[in-house]
Amino acid sequence: MTSSSSTRWTMPAPGTNPDSKNSSTAARPGKSVDQVAPGGSAGPVAIRIAWQLVPGKGMPVVNNPTNIVVCPSCGAENIQGVDTCEHCMADLRGIDVPETRQVASDSALALPVSAIRFSKPQTVGPEATLRQAVAAMLEGSAGAVVVVEGTKVVGIFTERDVLKRIAGREDLLDAPITAYMTKDPVVLRDTDMMAYALNKMGDGGFRHIPVTRDGRLIGVATARDVMAWIMGKYFD
Repeated sequence: MTSSSSTRWTMPAPGTNPDSKNSSTAARPGKSVDQVAPGGSAGPVAIRIAWQLVPGKGMPVVNNPTNIVVCPSCGAENIQGVDTCEHCMADLRGIDVPETRQVASDSALALPVSAIRFSKPQTVGPEATLRQAVAAMLEGSAGAVVVVEGTKVVGIFTERDVLKRIAGREDLLDAPITAYMTKDPVVLRDTDMMAYALNKMGDGGFRHIPVTRDGRLIGVATARDVMAWIMGKYFD
């Protein structure tokens, strides 16, 4: 989904940054700043709190994923699927047989990601400009735009990328999205457990993760979506 280059976009004044008094808004390609979530009720801190909730009154959620990989270097426990140890950064890709722990069958974390209501994905192709990507986000009132090539997810560009990288730099709006997107982002399958999704959001600091079904993009799981689902399931 793209928009014409005539779309107007109101930007903060040059040199300002709504998230920091000390850092600059100078545009720069690189790692997604979507991993940063200061404040806000649905950021990585809130996701970590949800992940740590244990069985008890009012919130019968467990904090043990199905498969635990024990780091051979430091002994720390990591959820299956991560490439490096969260604590010592040791390579875990060569460990084939994880220790198994079963999530309680009635736990919310045992349900598939498809149990939550996804945000509708806003998409652009790799040939799109930043102007078109921002227009797509505004048109869909979305916090992120997913870059797809054919049916493959090749990148993601978020509202925080806008604020941190290009705000105040109108001269960059005709630059290619591929120069500023996060390439090969973490992607969830709709069959992945909520435990896995929470781990990815909490440990990676992600607020938006594309969700696929049979390799095709079907939605974007946001931190707000996940927290709203948890709150609705247990506290309504």
